[in-house]
Parts: sequence; C-alpha cells; structure tokens
Amino acid sequence: MLEFKNVEIEDKDIIEKYTYDKEYFMCSYCFGDIFMWRRKYDTKYCAKNDFLYMTITDPTSGNITYLCPIGNGDIKKAISEIKKDSLERGNEFRVIAVPEKVKEEIEEKMPDRYEFTENRDSEDYIYLAENMIELKGKKLHSKRNFVNRFKKMYEGRWEYEAMNENNIGQLFEFQLKWCRINGREEDNDFLEETCAISQALRSAKKLGLKGGMIKLDGEVIAISLGSKAGQNMFVIHIEKAVSDIAGAYQIINQQFAEHNCGDVMYIDREEDLGIEGLRKAKLSYYPERMGINFMMKEAENAKI
Repeated sequence: MLEFKNVEIEDKDIIEKYTYDKEYFMCSYCFGDIFMWRRKYDTKYCAKNDFLYMTITDPTSGNITYLCPIGNGDIKKAISEIKKDSLERGNEFRVIAVPEKVKEEIEEKMPDRYEFTENRDSEDYIYLAENMIELKGKKLHSKRNFVNRFKKMYEGRWEYEAMNENNIGQLFEFQLKWCRINGREEDNDFLEETCAISQALRSAKKLGLKGGMIKLDGEVIAISLGSKAGQNMFVIHIEKAVSDIAGAYQIINQQFAEHNCGDVMYIDREEDLGIEGLRKAKLSYYPERMGINFMMKEAENAKI
C-alpha cells in the first residue's frame, strides 16, 4: 500500500514541489485550499516516484477517493499505483479532480481503459486579473458602477485594510458575524467553513495567505482571503460581505484584487458547488475560462 500521511503546514514545500505552477486552473491543487479543508475531507498525501498522491475520505462510509496523481513521471504507472492501492484497501476505484490535460494524456497512453465524467459543479472560475482590478469594458459596466457608487456614497467613510498581525482577528470575527446575520450558526457546512478559516488564519504567514477587509465607519463589512498557486495564479479562498450594503461584495472583490493580484495573470475564484445563486454571481464577472476537470473510473468494457 501507499503510505499516506496527514497534511500539515510543514508539508507545504513537499506538496508544492508537485503542484506549484502546474496551471491546471484548479484550486484542488492549491496548497492553501488543501491545508484549509484537510480536516473536513480528511486529506492525506504520499509523495513517491516523482508523483504526488492524495486521498479524501467520506466520513459516513469511510470510502477513500483518490485525487489525480500530479507529477512529471509516467502517468500510466501512477494510475496503476493508486489502482493497486485501492484494491488492497477494498475500495471502489474512483479518481476525482482530473485536469483536462491529464485526461488527454491518460486517454492517449491507456485508450479505452477509463470513463471520464465532467464535473461542472467543481469547475473553477478563472478570470484575467487586470479585468477584475480595472473592471473595464461593457461586460463589467454594472460591476464598475457598483464600485463607483459605493465609493461616492461612502466617500471619506470607507477604507480597504490589508490583513496584518494586529487585525487578523477581525477577519475571523467577521466570519462569525456573517454566520449570525445569515442564520448559519448551526449550519454544518458553515461550521466547517469557519473551522477552515480558523486553520488558515492560524498559519497565515507560513501559508503565504493574503487577507483584506473593507471597513465602513471603522466597522468591517467585507473580507477576502487568498493565496498564490503559482507565479501566474492567485486563488480567492474566501469572500464575504454584508449583502444589505449595496456594492459591498463588488468593492471587496475589486479592492482585494487591486492590492494582491497585480503581479499575476489569472485569478481563480474557485467553484460554485452547483449553487444556482453562486453560479450566477460568478458568471456575471465573465470568466476568461473554466478549470475543467473530470471524475474517472474504470470502463465497464475496459481493454486490458
């Protein structure tokens, strides 16, 4: 069996050796995301023979699911490794988060062996950083208007404040406030999100985590957190705002990008999880592309 271990902050360099700058356009391979959500998904990893292997575990059934092996070696051997490991553990063989590029490589080297299903709900929204910063053009006209109206209405009363050692607790406090305002205090999904944010903030420096907040009359009304997944990609992990304040979401989006994403080409705002409102909001910013990925299983009539 492969020797998997829990993901800890000390493993950042090991994991990023395989994932950083891959440009698969997927937050699944951003260490910030892996670390934040490791407890929810019981994420484990194994680095072996030029590949990174990762698994998540279903807390109810105990079934293990493999993420796509990431590396520079022979993908055929890497798939064989996890297939063998799955068999030895008595699991159904299933692989998720297979990047489009890797799918093509697998199909070329192992034709007719596996079936692939596109996973739309988990596809990341990828935007050009300059578009998110400048909001130029007809398509982003409404977003630009929200930002300008917010600035005009609250002139002299609002400010963007970057996360630092003295105010880091304010971001977590806003997460708790946001859950209260939206009646999510007992919602398990948001309890897990609050835990993930806590984990990220506790290790912010080692993660390379960037944070920012919008304050209105000295009170936090919006926050955002993110980290780099490569030289050309910045991933937004968390974005929250008081929805009753018109322009709050648009201003934190634009200001956070302006202060943190000027040195990258792309901004990854992660997936929509199939949530209709979230999908509509992310499409409204007109992504440059989607981080297409697939679920993979052995074909019923696989040619061995």
